[in-house]
Amino acid sequence: MQYILIYICAMQIYLEKYFGKEQIVKIEPLAKAGSDRQYYRVHLQDETYIACESTNIEENETFFYFTTFFKSHHIPVPSMIDIDTDRSKYILEDLGNYSLLDMISKEGHTESIKTVYKK
Repeated sequence: MQYILIYICAMQIYLEKYFGKEQIVKIEPLAKAGSDRQYYRVHLQDETYIACESTNIEENETFFYFTTFFKSHHIPVPSMIDIDTDRSKYILEDLGNYSLLDMISKEGHTESIKTVYKK
């Protein structure tokens, strides 16, 4: 349990440094989804962001590369807002709670889902 507290504190310090302590209303841990990355929803007064922390720097660097590549080719992915100097923490645009996996779980493998996937 002590590890979790240190983990959240490191993220909180990074977020307070980036946004300013007074701007943050709440930092909400999100459920893990198939990797060791820990995600948080950062609530400010009028907007939210997604923050991520992972000690797998090689995986992070790959994620940064693909995000930049996809953005440069106008593929809709969340924008990178900031990357911490240690490359273990970063902030993304928040696109909401509903994912492609959620859509597939609800609708199945329909033509409309295939269209969304292709986009």
